[in-house]
Parts: sequence; C-alpha cells; structure tokens
Amino acid sequence: GLLDRLVEAGYERVFVSNSDNLGAVPDPVVAGWFARAGAPVAIEAVRRTPSDRKGGHFARRKSDGRIVLRETAQ
Repeated sequence: GLLDRLVEAGYERVFVSNSDNLGAVPDPVVAGWFARAGAPVAIEAVRRTPSDRKGGHFARRKSDGRIVLRETAQ
C-alpha cells in the first residue's frame, strides 16, 4: 500500500538503504544518472573484502545467463 500511496502522490523514485548502512545518503550525481537512464532499478556494488562475510553476492543465473543478486538466505 505504501508504494501505491507514493505513486499517487507523484513520487517517481525512491532511495532505499539497509539498516546496517544508516550512513548512506543519495548522491545527486548518481540520482541524475538514474533519472536520465530510465532504468527500473540501480544498485550499489563494491568489491568484497575479507570483512564482508555476510550479505549477498552477484551470480550468473544458469538458466538465462543474467546477473542476479543472490542473498545468503537463498
């Protein structure tokens, strides 16, 4: 219901951050790129370090070769 209310109110984009990344803020340069690109979604991705033991990772799906985000819970 929240998404429907936001769309009805005229919102076109939303910034979402995990609760373990409370210092995250939208970057106006990235927001501008996203708006111009017309992409349905954008995600931040960085190289993992030894301290990155939790969370998901990118994988290539065997059925169609697409890159997907696979979470630990999967």
